[in-house]
Amino acid sequence: MKNVLIPTDFTLETLQLVNKTAEALKGEKFNAVLFHAFDLPDSIIDLMFIGREKIYSGLVSDDFRNQCKKVKNLYFETINSVCVKYMYGNTVRVFKNFADANNISLIVLPEELRLQLPHKYSMNPVSILKKSGLQLLSTFERAEGKVSVVDAQKKESFSFTQM
Repeated sequence: MKNVLIPTDFTLETLQLVNKTAEALKGEKFNAVLFHAFDLPDSIIDLMFIGREKIYSGLVSDDFRNQCKKVKNLYFETINSVCVKYMYGNTVRVFKNFADANNISLIVLPEELRLQLPHKYSMNPVSILKKSGLQLLSTFERAEGKVSVVDAQKKESFSFTQM
């Protein structure tokens, strides 16, 4: 079963990517890993006294949690689980370690994706994700039943066809 990484800023708009991914991968079960990246603080005092629970608290609203449950229930045949994972760091190496630890096999990264930064340490992970070498799901062509995928290592495009 695939673990599919989907960047999120905890808005309902980015949660729509889970819907699109489920429709694109119809018939293939996957775990949706909603991903948010944090940059490490610059200050030694922030490093010593900031607790992870302080950063996480308030980012995931009740409305967002409820929508996650609804999406999972709506696409129960395709989505095995929906979870939120956080990463601290701003390098490709840190992300590759994160991806290996979480068995990520596909990254959903539409070209039109614009993430908000809900916390002062939130960072936009797009450049790191593109440089990771993992397979990217970059466009959704629902009308034709195809989804465009870019293999970041080979820099070639190819398509999956829904069945």
